[in-house]
Order: sequence, then C-alpha cells, then structure tokens
Amino acid sequence: MLMSNRNHEATHFLESKAKNYAEELKSIEQAIGLREFSKPDADYKRLKQATDHVCEACLEIECKIDKDRELLNSTRKHFRDIIAPWFHKSPLFYHGITKPRGYAGDYQMLIAIYEGKVRSTGIGGYLDHYFLNTALAKAVVSRMKGILNYLEHEFPHRHEDFSILDIACGPCQEFVQGITLPKDKNVQVSLLDYDRGALSYVKENVVALRNDSSHFQCIRYNALRMRSADRFIEQYGRYDIIYSVGLCDYIADKQLIPMLSGWRKIAHDRGIVYVAFKDANLYTTPIYQWVTDWHFLQRTQEDCTRIMREAGFDVESMKVTRDKSGVIMNFIAPVIATGNIRIDQAHAPVVIPEHLNEQRSHSNHISQLSNGSQLSNGELSTPETS
Repeated sequence: MLMSNRNHEATHFLESKAKNYAEELKSIEQAIGLREFSKPDADYKRLKQATDHVCEACLEIECKIDKDRELLNSTRKHFRDIIAPWFHKSPLFYHGITKPRGYAGDYQMLIAIYEGKVRSTGIGGYLDHYFLNTALAKAVVSRMKGILNYLEHEFPHRHEDFSILDIACGPCQEFVQGITLPKDKNVQVSLLDYDRGALSYVKENVVALRNDSSHFQCIRYNALRMRSADRFIEQYGRYDIIYSVGLCDYIADKQLIPMLSGWRKIAHDRGIVYVAFKDANLYTTPIYQWVTDWHFLQRTQEDCTRIMREAGFDVESMKVTRDKSGVIMNFIAPVIATGNIRIDQAHAPVVIPEHLNEQRSHSNHISQLSNGSQLSNGELSTPETS
C-alpha cells in the first residue's frame, strides 16, 4: 500500500505540476519569441516565478518518495523529459543535463559561470540568465574570488620561498584574475587535475599567458590516490599551501576523510590546507538535481568540521570564513605536527550570522548521496571541478 501511494504521488506530480509547468513554458516562449535577453522584464519575472514554484513542488514530491530511490530517479528523469523542449535551448542548462565531459561541473561549465554571459536567444537566453543567478552559480563565482583574495593576502606574510598546490584546479581562473607571484621569492605553483581537457585549457589559456609561466607546472593525477601521501611526495614533493575549492562536495565521507588526511601529510609542517564546501542549509537542490542532472553531497558546517577533525586537522586552530551569501564555507587549516593535536577537546563552532540564518531553506535536505565518485575504465575517478 505504501509503495502504491508513492507511485500515485509521483504520477500526480508528473501529470499535474510538471505538465502545467511545461504549458507555462510554452506560453512564455511564445511571448518571448526570438528576443535576446537584455534585462529582467515581465516575461523573465513570469519565467522565474513559474520555475521557482515548480522547484518547490519538486522538493515536496522528493520528500514524499525519497525512500524509494528507484522511483525518485525515474520521476526526476521523466520530469526532465517533460521540460526538455525548453531547457535544451539553454546552453547552460543543457550542459548540466547532458554532461558532455562525464559530469556537470566540469571546467567548461565553470568558465561559463565565471563569464556570466547569456549564451542563447529566445527562451534559452532567459533560462541562461536564470541559471547564472541561482544560489550556487553565484556561490561558485564567490568561491573563486575567495581563494584569490586569500592567496593575495597570504603572499606578503611568506618570508621564504614557498610552494602552492591547487587540487582539482579546473580552469584555474584565480590565476587569470591578476594574482602576482612575489618577485623576491621563488614560488612554485602546481596545478593538479585528472581531466586532460582541463589541464590542456590551463596550459594554453592560463599558464602560457603569464610572464612567470616558468613557476607553474600542470600535474595529471587522481585526487583520491593522494590518500597515499608517500607516493605523491616521492613524485612531486611537499607543499606550503594546498587548496581545493571545487572537489570535496562530490566525495563521500568514507573516501574524503582519508583523502584530506593525505593532503595534510603532503603539506609541510606549519603549512596550510584550504578547503571549500557548500553549506546545505543555505541553498536548495531541485534546480540542480531535478532540472539538471547535477548531484553533490549536502553538508552543514558541523558535518565539515567533523570531517576535518577525523582527517587529523586541529580544529581548534582552524579558521572558517564564508562568502557574502554564506553558502561557501572556507576551512583554512594550519598543519600541526600530529603529536601536538588535541583530540579530546570539543571545538567551538563558528556561528552563522543572524542575517544568514534568515536565508536558511525551510526544507530538510534528506538526500545524502553516496555516489560522489565515478568508475572509469576500472579505476576510481572523481569529478575534479565544481
């Protein structure tokens, strides 16, 4: 009987909410015609209202059928099929649906988000604008600016030669935005990714265009294999600043904790490991997991702090910063010799400002995904960007 009720709920959602939304999209498209998007107008406001409303309906039906994962996945797929005639006209949404490089948040998607440009006309352009103004698209831009600002402020405090490792570098736009390496020190920057396309892009469009390109090297390496720190150190040495701002949200705890532990060992004593996470309390998932096929793990600050502690970091000395929206949490962890870490002491959590608490989603994120990694050619590989 319970299974029958879930099937009924899913069917009702598809036959009513989803098809009504499709009719609204059809009407909006007729009103827009081939017009280029220039600014939010009455048609855009109508599109946004309808899309926000259907996303709320997606979240409601997810709560009702979540325990039946097969039914949930099937319902999501049917929903995407119903809205495909319109969303496939948006290059940004289409990329997130079809995942041409194997996962949604690849370096090409990140470049498009950073550029922030509408890439189509008609309703496709209007949907592009909607995509670029979602909470996480804005957060992705803030996340990149966050590491850029951190590096710019950190460099003057380094009094000796130092090295940097960017793990899952993607398009590495922070080094396009004007970061200048100190001229009075020998600074070596290693840019690591498993995606050959991302590394080719970085070599040709980032490193090659810099006057200090001799200070950079690109490394193709699976980040999960860095759980074995000794092997990586043998090949590439240790680093003073290690950061990763687009990978950890895709990796399940069982894999993430030993991977972070490996990063800690790869860092020099008194080095820094900087990791960015998304705060699940400050965004909702339907636009990514229903409209597109873009999945990542939902974690809170408490979840991330626990993960960092279990990976061997001293959470008492760790700093947590946030972007303006509050969505992106940057965990900045100094590396301390293992013998000096207190593991018997509770940490003092960083409190989210009240104005950010007001933005918290009314929903409970009940979907804790465990498939953040992918099998490729018999090896365990991971999406190395957003």
